[in-house]
Amino acid sequence: MFFIRLSNIETHASNIYLLHLILYMSSSQYYPILGDPYPEKTENIDELFQAIKTEDYSKIYSLLSTKKVSSSTVNYADISRPSLLIECCKRSDKKLLQLMIKIEKDQLKTSYEDVHGHRATWYAIENNFISGIHDLIEHKLIDPNLHDTKTSFTPVLQAIERKRSEVNINILFYKE
Repeated sequence: MFFIRLSNIETHASNIYLLHLILYMSSSQYYPILGDPYPEKTENIDELFQAIKTEDYSKIYSLLSTKKVSSSTVNYADISRPSLLIECCKRSDKKLLQLMIKIEKDQLKTSYEDVHGHRATWYAIENNFISGIHDLIEHKLIDPNLHDTKTSFTPVLQAIERKRSEVNINILFYKE
């Protein structure tokens, strides 16, 4: 009987410990995703990608600066699932890229791939978006060793394959 009581006490203590751990982990100080509401809403995402289509940079600036969306936002309404950065590189939109770098340089995720297995860097090279590639390199947002999943090319190999010598010069010879 004494053993059973000790076991019940241990089980009770174990449950209290687990409850304490769950409460601790859910606090925004320890794990902010569980503690804070997700800031992006479908309306804001739709508004962002509509503003990109209409080139409404003041609206894009407003959405990014008020943190209603981020530079890593993905357009789930589009079947190819582009991120904001991928959309920017597809369009060779230097103004949008500079806006994203200005507001959220540290939050830009260049490793995100769309459903086709391509990253923003791949689209920038495909579209010969030289000024964008230069900005991405300057702000250390291109990993020259990160290969494209679909083609298995690094940015340098892709630029060689696509005969983009100016891209390679930017990637290979950029100095801090």
